[in-house]
Amino acid sequence: MKWVAVALAAVSAVLVGAATDSSQEGKVTEEQISGTVKSNEQQRPPNIVILLADDLGIADLGCYGNNTLKTPNIDSLAKGGVQLTHHLSAASMCTPSRAAFLTGRYPARFGLVGQKNTPSVIPHLSSKVGLPLEEITIAEALAAANYTTAAVGKWHLGSGCGFLGKNCLVAQQHGFHHFFGLPLSLLVEAASTQPFFFFPCDGSHPFYQVRFFT
Repeated sequence: MKWVAVALAAVSAVLVGAATDSSQEGKVTEEQISGTVKSNEQQRPPNIVILLADDLGIADLGCYGNNTLKTPNIDSLAKGGVQLTHHLSAASMCTPSRAAFLTGRYPARFGLVGQKNTPSVIPHLSSKVGLPLEEITIAEALAAANYTTAAVGKWHLGSGCGFLGKNCLVAQQHGFHHFFGLPLSLLVEAASTQPFFFFPCDGSHPFYQVRFFT
């Protein structure tokens, strides 16, 4: 993974510098350490965080001009990152908009048109509908570039693990190393008076959504 390689490179560079300078001057200067850190920071690939929310208008965030609602953390991320100002969804519903964003393709090309009361809306976990495995997602592209990827929250791009087995359509089949969330939808899985969890679908990390988001 890149973050491991970068960390090791930084440590190695500092140790080599220390060995070289100790034979000449007896110590490593602060300028040399600072230069090594800056050099490795420049070589390190950027972290990528994508926020995708249902029913969120572009004018609902402070970084896009909203002076009433306070979104300081998102505003901070936007200030230090990239703001998208011309991203259009082929269908303004959860499943097709997610599919379009992850693949960069029109969702109608693989059947996720998202019209009301059609099978392509993924009504339940046993549905065979979902993002086809042959579609290449941004997560797969990043994984190929040695990034570690995770999806947190609502997936709603297919499941079917009960009968599709290893060919099911969950996030881990589309390039995500970890998934903490709801395979389907909040309307289905949180429509009760009982507290609910974001389940760690890879089984290796405990995750409680209230603690995480607060």
